[in-house]
Amino acid sequence: MKKSHLYLALCALSSLSVLVGCGNESEPEKKELAVSIAEDCPSRVECGNQIELKAVVNNDDSNQGVKWTADDPLVASISEDGKLTGLSQGTTKVKATSVADPDKSAEVTVNVNYNGLISVSITTKPTSIRVGETIKLSGSVQGDTTGSGIGWMVNNEALATIDQEGNLRAIQRGLEGKVIVNAFSKINPTKQSENLVIDILPSADGKEAIEEEVEKVGDYRLIFKDDFSSNNLNYNNWEVMIGDGKKYNVEDWGNQEKQFYREDNIKFKDSMMYITAKREEGRNDTRGKNYTSGRIRSQEKVSYTYGRIEARISCPYGDGLWPAFWMLPDNNKTKNPYGGWPNSGEIDIMEVRGRIHGSMFGTIHYATAQGAHTSTAGNYLFPQGQDISNFHVYAVEWEEGSLKWYCDGNLFYTADANNDPWSVKEESGEFPAPFDQNFHILLNMAVGGNFDGNRLPVNSDLPANMMIDYVKWFKK
Repeated sequence: MKKSHLYLALCALSSLSVLVGCGNESEPEKKELAVSIAEDCPSRVECGNQIELKAVVNNDDSNQGVKWTADDPLVASISEDGKLTGLSQGTTKVKATSVADPDKSAEVTVNVNYNGLISVSITTKPTSIRVGETIKLSGSVQGDTTGSGIGWMVNNEALATIDQEGNLRAIQRGLEGKVIVNAFSKINPTKQSENLVIDILPSADGKEAIEEEVEKVGDYRLIFKDDFSSNNLNYNNWEVMIGDGKKYNVEDWGNQEKQFYREDNIKFKDSMMYITAKREEGRNDTRGKNYTSGRIRSQEKVSYTYGRIEARISCPYGDGLWPAFWMLPDNNKTKNPYGGWPNSGEIDIMEVRGRIHGSMFGTIHYATAQGAHTSTAGNYLFPQGQDISNFHVYAVEWEEGSLKWYCDGNLFYTADANNDPWSVKEESGEFPAPFDQNFHILLNMAVGGNFDGNRLPVNSDLPANMMIDYVKWFKK
């Protein structure tokens, strides 16, 4: 009897333990949604071609998938479902974001490359055109599998214009009395024809210009214009500067700047030039620099002494961003009589600090009599409701012994013999030196550097675009 009672008691206790254990058992933990780029996702495409990007979404009960975006729409366009089309050479960071949980995403860097097998030629080669005359040019392209065709550009739109059908029209003879025409591949704009030099002759009735079509500002007359209407960089006007300054014997560009300049950071869209600053850490071609940007100059291509120099520009916001429109003397191949910088001078038509939205600066740099660097500057405050992000016309009127800075036609600073006169190194010249030589134009956007206390942009400020509508040079 005792053994039977013990057996029944043990059975009851065992059943109770099973019931209690089942009641305490926790439900399976729900796994967190995660997004990753698929292993077979492509990361390269040629301009004009399309690839389909792929992402993997784990634990998405809604099956809504991802939405795709690209950080540089000048390099590539992408549909929300991941079809990416290469537009111009460069890199773009592409993000796949969960539709169900927008906090979950993954990124891939896509490289867009030009087709390097393309060649372009001009097939009709006139040697002259008369003022007021229009002639039709033709050309051909080989190796373009996309069928995008060719575009046209002329180096000086103050003297002649050309449309994308190749119709060249002469407006004035100007100072040079000639223009240079190029055809280029639309799918790879770096592939251009040889220069076609065309002399501009007086009209049949002897006119040097169609006066009603020559732009004027006061006593100034337009002698040079590049409005980027071809959506391409004209190498007859501009040189792309590459690197961190060492190539030009100016390490970190003389200002502790943090960017590496690349041609891929200069793009064109809707007759506008874009200089784009990006954060691109980990590249093996930037000498350890984590930022890239663009810089061009017109040295010994477009350079004169005196005149009105202007550009229409929009600048971006961002700590440490330093867009500039400025001038240096042509002293590379022909020795400047006053020596190197700062003895030879510098004219800054426009500089802004990206974190200070309401103002810009115009400055000249030069040397004291002892040869030390010094400068004088004026500051312009934008009217209420305007700032650096709006398009403004920045200009300097530079004549013998006088420099005047303007923003949107408003004179805001003058430097001359009576107001902030500059100096020149002793025994190298006298006033108005050094600002009496040929100067050329520079356009760039630096990142970091001592202009704004070595600040750096936050990641959300990048990519950032400096947009240039046109550059003009007038002379009296």
